[in-house]
This record gives sequence, structure tokens and C-alpha cells, in this order.
Amino acid sequence: MNESIKPGAVVLVDTNVIIEAHRTGTWAALAGAYAVETVEDCVTETQTGYQRRARERWIELGDLEASLSAVHKVPDRELAELAVRVSDIALDRGEESLWAHAFGRSGMWFLCGPDRASLRVAIQLRLRDRQSGTPAAVRTEACVHEEVAGSRGERDGGCRDRGAEG
Repeated sequence: MNESIKPGAVVLVDTNVIIEAHRTGTWAALAGAYAVETVEDCVTETQTGYQRRARERWIELGDLEASLSAVHKVPDRELAELAVRVSDIALDRGEESLWAHAFGRSGMWFLCGPDRASLRVAIQLRLRDRQSGTPAAVRTEACVHEEVAGSRGERDGGCRDRGAEG
């Protein structure tokens, strides 16, 4: 995948991306540069585990929801469709809901799911390199962080495919 993510592009993010972007202080840049969307289960996951995070690392629900372009409710039907297609891949609930939503989307979108299981789903669904003809792309959290940082002049923003060969 040689093209870069353009400002304003739809970027679907999982819980790990939201937490890590807040931890590193890049969330405002990410949400300001792209149409960042997620699913309800990922938002819920950001609100759990407070006992393991310092108070300054908590993500305020109202602020998070205000910074997102959309938070999607995923119907059981979409979850079932995904389960049939990727039954051999163990996803957490947020990743599962995000991929179920993504698989049913049309138009151009990028999904930031840094876990190996997420990449395996992309490959199995034939979305990794747009082999299916579906206008979608999969990028890792690090890649989008690179582009955000690059757009702010912090370091080289050149993005490259970090997917495993598969």
C-alpha cells in the first residue's frame, strides 16, 4: 500500500489506539486531522481499567465522544456475519465490533488496529491490500501516529505498510 492517509479521511480506531493516543498526547492531532470513528464497544473499553491507570491517564467520556466523528452501534447481525467469516481468530469485544462494522461499510476508510489478530482479520477478509476490490485499507496505530507527527513537523511522516506478509 503506497498511498498515504489524506487529512479528513475516515479512520476507524480500536480501544488500544484511543488509549495509546491519549497516553502519548497525540489524540487531539489525530482527531483533528482525520474523521476518527469507532464503535460503542471500544468507547466502553476506554472507560474500564481505571484502577490500573493513573488519574491523569483517564479518558473523559464526554471529551472522547466530542472528539470522535462518529460512534457506531453494531447490530448483532453484523457481529454474526463477522463470526462466520473469521471464526478461527480470537478478537476482544471492541476489535470484533469494529471489524464487524468495518466489513459492512462502503467508501474509503482506514482501520487502525495494531494487534496481530486485527491484521489476521484484514488478511482473511481480503482487505489488507484491497485485493477484494473493496475500497478499504488497514494501517497500524504506529503508522497513523507517524503521519500525525509528520503533519505537525515532529518527525518524518512517511507512512509505510507495516503488515505482516500473509
